[in-house]
Amino acid sequence: MEFIDNLMQSILGAIYQGLYKYCEYIFGFFSDLLNISLTLQIENAAVELTKHPEQWDQSAFIFIHDVAKNICIPIAGIVMVFIFTLELIQCTRENNHMVAMKSDKWLMMLGKLVVCLLLCSKSFEIVMEFLNLGIWAAKKMTKITEENLDAELKLSEILPPEPDEYSVFLILQLVGSLLIIVVALIIVYIIGLIIYVRVMLWFLELLIYSSLAPIPFSTLGNKEWSQIGMNYTRKMMAMSFEGFIMMLIFLLYGVIITSVNTSSSFLEVMMKLLGCGIAMILLLGKAGSISASIFNAH
Repeated sequence: MEFIDNLMQSILGAIYQGLYKYCEYIFGFFSDLLNISLTLQIENAAVELTKHPEQWDQSAFIFIHDVAKNICIPIAGIVMVFIFTLELIQCTRENNHMVAMKSDKWLMMLGKLVVCLLLCSKSFEIVMEFLNLGIWAAKKMTKITEENLDAELKLSEILPPEPDEYSVFLILQLVGSLLIIVVALIIVYIIGLIIYVRVMLWFLELLIYSSLAPIPFSTLGNKEWSQIGMNYTRKMMAMSFEGFIMMLIFLLYGVIITSVNTSSSFLEVMMKLLGCGIAMILLLGKAGSISASIFNAH
């Protein structure tokens, strides 16, 4: 029996040690990847989110500016003519075919028309100023990020120690740990891809909304129609600060990850790392709705 026990221990020990070395290698790779990719992801996101659309892609910016200038401004002019005609019809009904209409009301209507024309002609530039405000806030967030992410996450000591006696259960436990590390590696790569796609999606959505700025701005001169322009303005403010919200999510993710207590058990640490990564992915998808709810945009 002692011979069989020693033989089983030798076989199980050889399997366990081989798995342990492989697990240690993969885990070291994961640790380095997490530390490097964490820093690179946040730094790259910070650089991208603090860029003006013209710096992000000059060709796309020029194209969208031309669309706003050559297509949307003429459409906005048609909308203004339509709204102004409706106001004239309404004034005709209310003022006895304009007989009782005073000159100050005429001046008020013409003044609103002139202001709307100016707003429409400069609507794209106004929207870009909203974005500059959000970029300024994101740049401030970048400085805080640099101050709070100097620490490096050290994971070298959380693998379970090699036991004195080997068993099938310990081997299965090590296989489970290896699977968890592989899943964590996949999630780290997915996080990097999602960050890149999410930032690009924000820029593209921002450019599309900006190109249509003259049309909703053309409604601001009329009491009944101005709600369209106000909703659009709130939406653009929300989108301008969406980059700031994403920066806040990245910073929060980085602070939580670098403050993980590595003296805890392997499973606890890995679950926290995986949970934080998945939570960040979900929060990035909700960044637009969070910003929209703050500015009451819909």
